[in-house]
Amino acid sequence: MAAAQAGGGGGGAPTPDQYAQGPFFKVTLDGDPLKEESHFVEVSGLDVIIDMTEYCEGGTLTPRKLPGPPRYSNLLFRRGVTASKSFVDWVQKAANREVTRMGGKIMLCKRDGSPIIEWTFEKGWPCRYEGPRMSSLQGGLAFECVEVAHEGHGGAVGRPPRL
Repeated sequence: MAAAQAGGGGGGAPTPDQYAQGPFFKVTLDGDPLKEESHFVEVSGLDVIIDMTEYCEGGTLTPRKLPGPPRYSNLLFRRGVTASKSFVDWVQKAANREVTRMGGKIMLCKRDGSPIIEWTFEKGWPCRYEGPRMSSLQGGLAFECVEVAHEGHGGAVGRPPRL
């Protein structure tokens, strides 16, 4: 029983993050030469904003509201510091002016690693990395953050999670 808890598995195969306490995000990059899965505790930016344009047709006082082009927020991935190298290597290459755009898949997974729902993103590149912040006054884990600019994401595929 203690081995299953230490592995983070809960009956199935253990997740690479042995400290996972609940659902997590599994992220893969399409062009990653290592074909490595990276695990994150938080993902944000999975939104789309469709700008609106008001247009008055001749002779009418009430403007028509027309949809404009969609805008996507940058994706923000947060996790505890880990030995996983895919995202760190990608950021390092971008910092050295070797920007590689990659698509990817974001999966919300159960604790045992089975996916619940997934999204895709297109032509992403790392635009910001935030290393771990640590304080001797506060205990806790060291978290790192990677921000990815992209040119669109696909909606959720799968069934919505139960609350």
